[in-house]
This record gives sequence, C-alpha cells and structure tokens, in this order.
Amino acid sequence: MFDVVALPAFSDNYLWLLFSATHAVVVDPGDAEVVERALAQRSLALAGILLTHHHDDHSGGAAALAAAHGCAVYGPQRPDLPVVTHPVRDGDCLELLGTSFIVLALPGHTRDHLGYWCEPAQAVFCGDTLFASGCGRLFEGTPAQMHASLQRLAALPPATRVYCAHEYTVANLRFAKSLAPDDAAIEAALGAALAARAAGRPTVSATTSSGSPSRVPVVTPASVLVYRFMTGQPRTSRIRRTRSGATAAPPMPQMRSAEQSVRARSGCASTSSHCVGTPVPTVMRSSRSSRRVSVADHGSPVSTSVVPCASSSQMRVM
Repeated sequence: MFDVVALPAFSDNYLWLLFSATHAVVVDPGDAEVVERALAQRSLALAGILLTHHHDDHSGGAAALAAAHGCAVYGPQRPDLPVVTHPVRDGDCLELLGTSFIVLALPGHTRDHLGYWCEPAQAVFCGDTLFASGCGRLFEGTPAQMHASLQRLAALPPATRVYCAHEYTVANLRFAKSLAPDDAAIEAALGAALAARAAGRPTVSATTSSGSPSRVPVVTPASVLVYRFMTGQPRTSRIRRTRSGATAAPPMPQMRSAEQSVRARSGCASTSSHCVGTPVPTVMRSSRSSRRVSVADHGSPVSTSVVPCASSSQMRVM
C-alpha cells in the first residue's frame, strides 16, 4: 500500500513521508527542502500534503511544495493558514495513495488540531497531540479538550501505530520519572529511549519494507501521569489495567471511540466508510447532514463518484 519514512527537520521535528512506487504524501512539512531532497532521492511525485495544525514548524514548507508540485493541501480552515486548498474537518474521508484517511478532530494543542487515521494501515498521524509517553503543550485548547483527544486516540484499535511530529520521548519520560521515581516501567522505557537516541535512531513509530515497525503505545504509564497532571487528578486516582497489561486512565463518560464517532458523522453503519478519489482541485461538502466529502471537478478527468473504501482485509502495509 505505502511505506512511511521519518524525515528529521529542525531540532526535533519529524516530517512523515508516505509513498508508493511513484507518488508520495507528506504530513506536516515544516521544511520544504527536506521534503524535496527525499522526493528526488526516491524519484517520487508529490500527490498531496496533510497538515495537522497551523504552527510554522508543521506548515512552513507547504506553500513552496504546493507551488512546485501543484498538489492539494489538506488541513484545518483558519485565516492564518491560507495555504490550505482543501479544508477538512472531523469525519471527512480522503483517498490518497490508494487508501483511505479519516480526519479526526483533536483539539488541545490548538483549537482546530487534526489527526489523520488510516484504518487499512492501522496508523494515525497525530501531529502535536500525542507523543511517546506525553502530549502536546496547550496553546489554544483546554486541558479538558486535550484529555478528550488523548482518550479518542487511546480508543483506536490496539494495533494502531502512532506517528507523532516530535522527538520528545526522553524529555517526556524524564518528566514522568520525576512524578513516579520508583516506576520500573518508566525507568526501562527511559533507558531504551536513551539508547536509541545515542545510536541515532528515532524513538517513534516508523514503517519500512525491510523491517518490522516499532510502535509507540497509545497509552503508557507515563502518559497517564500526564493526564493526571493536566486534569488535577490526585496521584492516587483510580487506574485500570487493559488486557495487554498497559495502564490506562479511566474512560470519560459517554466517550465514543474515534471509529464510532466517524461512522456516526459520516452516516456509515459498517466498518467500510465512503471516500472520494484524489487528486482533485476542490473539495466541498454536501448540503446534507452527512460528513462525507463530495468533489467538484473543475475540468479534471478525475471521476466525481463516491466510492467505498477498501477494508483492512484487502490492504496491507508493504
């Protein structure tokens, strides 16, 4: 289906390049030159840009890349992010690189932060919402919004790989250790993260065709401590154990999973949602209450029909 490679940028950013044999999509391209080099090395054509939020280290290279490659830019609609050509919101479904990406609203770091969940690949690109054993700083959102967004990510299928946008693992685990100095799991995770960084390896998830992916847990003991710190819960508040043994914060009342929320908004009752083909020049929404995306074709030969997304059984990560 597609491969994923982390493109390091600035001091600690990761720009995620998703690519097939001939085309690529980039998530949060803060630096256009880094992306251009990766495209040239692999002889790839850029088919689209996904933005999780407006901060310059995530969106700063989007305008140059869009101008050079004539590709669509998907992201939140806001006045200070004019580079977005295709505004998207919670429940929208995009078809890129032959597979589907469902847009998740993840407010907290910013008020309109987005994530992109690829169900067939069991992968989520969550920007600055969730990191390994931590979460993003609150600039525009509230602690309650961030907590809800983290719980939404935690409700994704257990096999979901998390592609976050910064190398913050060591700092997050050191903070967690300061809150729970005797926690053996935190100590072990910190040691592993320090060893990975010393060897020049990223600590966050990446998929390659030649090796097995490493997965950052959606909820770890350290991120539970972050939940408590943000929400003012005492350290002795109740925690539950999942079947896999990972620690998880108590679920929020009446909290829907990301999949349930998307299905409800899009009108899909089954595990197959509906998406539209891309690339296209304009994305619009139907006047119906449905969140499905409809396409206005401005002279392009691309079909405007709505097509069902392939199920996970029909696709695999190469």
